[in-house]
Amino acid sequence: MLIKSFLFLFLTIFLISCSNNIRINKTIETESKKNKIVNYNSLDINKYFSKLENKKEIKKIINEKAIPINGLKIIEDKNTNNELKFFFFSDSHSKYQTLNKFNDIINKEKPDFVLDGGDTVYDGTEAELDKAYKFRQNMKVPVYLVNGSHDVYLNGIFKKLPLNMPTIQSFDVKGVHFILLDNESYGISDELFKIIESDLEINKNKTIIFAMHVPIMTSNDSVILKIWKNLHLPMGSLTMRNEDEINHFTSLMNKYKVSLILTGHTHKFDESIKDGVKYITTGSTGGLTSGLNIHQEFLDINIKDGKIDIKRVKLKEGSKNPITFLADTFFYLQDINLFNHNALGWNYYPSSNIQYDLGARITEIKKSENISSILSATIGRNISSNILLFSSFKLITGLSDLNFQLNAGLNYTFIGDYNRGLFLNSTIGCNTGIINRDLSSGLQFGVATGLNYENFTFSFGFEKATNYNAKTASIGYRF
Repeated sequence: MLIKSFLFLFLTIFLISCSNNIRINKTIETESKKNKIVNYNSLDINKYFSKLENKKEIKKIINEKAIPINGLKIIEDKNTNNELKFFFFSDSHSKYQTLNKFNDIINKEKPDFVLDGGDTVYDGTEAELDKAYKFRQNMKVPVYLVNGSHDVYLNGIFKKLPLNMPTIQSFDVKGVHFILLDNESYGISDELFKIIESDLEINKNKTIIFAMHVPIMTSNDSVILKIWKNLHLPMGSLTMRNEDEINHFTSLMNKYKVSLILTGHTHKFDESIKDGVKYITTGSTGGLTSGLNIHQEFLDINIKDGKIDIKRVKLKEGSKNPITFLADTFFYLQDINLFNHNALGWNYYPSSNIQYDLGARITEIKKSENISSILSATIGRNISSNILLFSSFKLITGLSDLNFQLNAGLNYTFIGDYNRGLFLNSTIGCNTGIINRDLSSGLQFGVATGLNYENFTFSFGFEKATNYNAKTASIGYRF
């Protein structure tokens, strides 16, 4: 029971570490004002909608049709009897192994176009965004894109402004009207609702499909999700937060008999029907899945004679057990950080920290001491430039010891910052195994101090446990 309790704590911190919506408020100084280099550090680029009271202004926006980001035009083939085929994918998060497989299917099946539900990147750096846009610009079919939460929380130095997608886009293909909506801020403004309703009114006699990033709702909103939506913490939510906005949106969908709403964001497939309107959330197309046996996928959607056929296409099997799930997570985040550090050096704060340590521990138990080696793996989340929330797994081995530790902790840099500085950390956790040749389990509390310098970290500390006392020292490499 003790181990299960701390495993739950570990997984809770781990899941937080996978969210990219904790904002780091400190901004590194720009390198050159003359070159107009802009440096963001998870800085939210707020988009303000001017109050559009004039109906002509609203109609002008609606009439400005969406343009594919790769500039290709949709070809209307009269011999297809108006059958429409398109793919919807989301949350690729810079995972090009999966994206390349998806692109091969596009080239083989040649859909009319592709809808991207956003979160093209993980850490929002200029290098990641550039690579994501270039990949989509090289696709052989038209690609329409909406912003995801990771696409607008920018991180690091930007020498040019990133692509700014419109807040609302619309277009027609073979008698079907598509509306693409930017709701990555988890809400919809009153002004935007006016434009949505005007667009729906103009196109009310057509088959209408919406695409956006954040789901309006899930098929089963848990009590925890309902509480979370109303806490307004500086982290993301699985769905839109404001109940009035959710009710306004669903009432419009019902009023205008919208056929389908497509979303991403949660990295897990979900389907629900409200007032006869179908809401579908696709799983990720590359980004980390949210649990075991959850596949990476995209949606293959075909429309003919007003009937919509939706097929889920699997791109990668979900992890079958916690070990492979954690390994996939570590290697994914490691690759993301390596890519960004190669592009930017240490001129940004990686949102997720992956670290491996080798060290030694002197254990005191029953008035005797023995020395053991420490191997550990740590996953962490920067919640500011000086504060890291982390969890770690440790293996302690020696002539008299074979012990496993699971820890959760907080690291505070009191001189410098996360990239280069002196830190203090504290941990709580549990342990089980053999200590001094005896089976033993217990709880431990630890404190440590040390130095971080870019990839390298050094620390020494103390542990006070219910079954031992110890002194530790370690050297680590982080990504």
